Amino acid sequence: MTAFGTVSLLMDFVYEGARSITGPLLASLGASALVVGVVTGTGEAAALGLRLVSGPLADRTDASGRGPSPDTR
Repeated sequence: MTAFGTVSLLMDFVYEGARSITGPLLASLGASALVVGVVTGTGEAAALGLRLVSGPLADRTDASGRGPSPDTR
């Protein structure tokens, strides 16, 4: 369990680090504020959309991904 937590922490570092430099990187390449806003907004919208789709899908499958998991209520 500690390994999963460590991997999750490291993934968060990478994700947040990459997300924080997107705007300045695009600006240094000459992008306008509008372009920076559209690119970062589109990325956030795509991430939210994937979470909305993958969350319920993960809830409906078991850990092996072979189909519905038993109802545990």
